[in-house]
Amino acid sequence: MQIMVDKKPLVIKLFKQDLNYYPGEDKYKLVLTSDGKTIHENDIGDDGITDNSLLKLTPQEKEIAINEVIPGIYTLNINYLGTGQDSEIVKIEVNQKKVVFTNDVFVSDIKPVSVWTSSPRVVLSTPHGTALQTITVNGAPAITLDKVGKGFVFEVSSLPLKIATGSAYSLEAPKGDISFTTKEYLAFSEKALFNPDPFSNIPLTADNLKSTDYILSSYKPAGRDGQWMKAEISINPQLINIENNGRVYFSLEIPDLAKNGGELEIDSLEVQVKSLGLLEPKEENSRVQTTASSKGLVAWVSQPVQAIRGFFSSIGNKFSRKPAPRSSSTPSPQ
Repeated sequence: MQIMVDKKPLVIKLFKQDLNYYPGEDKYKLVLTSDGKTIHENDIGDDGITDNSLLKLTPQEKEIAINEVIPGIYTLNINYLGTGQDSEIVKIEVNQKKVVFTNDVFVSDIKPVSVWTSSPRVVLSTPHGTALQTITVNGAPAITLDKVGKGFVFEVSSLPLKIATGSAYSLEAPKGDISFTTKEYLAFSEKALFNPDPFSNIPLTADNLKSTDYILSSYKPAGRDGQWMKAEISINPQLINIENNGRVYFSLEIPDLAKNGGELEIDSLEVQVKSLGLLEPKEENSRVQTTASSKGLVAWVSQPVQAIRGFFSSIGNKFSRKPAPRSSSTPSPQ
């Protein structure tokens, strides 16, 4: 469950009902997170009846209250930890306007229910013959569930009345007792529906460029150095992983260059280590250790660099036309 929080406090109430059809405890673990960080953890224990007596007690209530809350998207994971497999969350109350469920919702109540989504495809099913029914979309008959346990696929494109891509619509089940499954989000009202992840990330490849609207990057554009292009990058060692041997590995990659008939000629590659204490975490003797370690790093880097130069100089002979050499001398690793 994902919640858009725009006011404080954030208050969530869950009501859990044990059915006690089967022996065993029915417990849940609740984990509230935001930006990948855990904000709150809590448990809902068993109702105290662990046999199969079919006895139902008053639903248990659990409240999560976060007074000092920062506006943003919060995720509540409800994880079942029991062994009885016969309990359900019968009600959830949230004091925020925007609340959605991810991928799957099963409504066990035997009464009419409406679910809102903007997904182009939803799978519907029911486990009981008493809940075989016709589902309507925005009030118009759309799909009939006529077999228990079968997943019936509803697609927006199949509707006579067209719904714009990405637009919200409602699925109405007159008998309830039904599951809704989709790859997107579901809500119990149109006002509650929202997309917690409006931006999708895709790998940047040549094949994806045609369907890409924007490329966001923090790179520094290359500049001119004679007839060559010169690019630089500075790396903060605190933001990268340094191996135990004190070596920093890097690579130059151009996906799909050969596939699209491209070639790249590199004139030189320069690596500078400027930060004191880069390879020595201890403050004592840091200058001496760093100097020695830095020299070792540069010596280690110089060999691959020379190999790279040799490699690119050899393939450079394949070019029928080469840029004029720069007037400045070729830089070497420092």
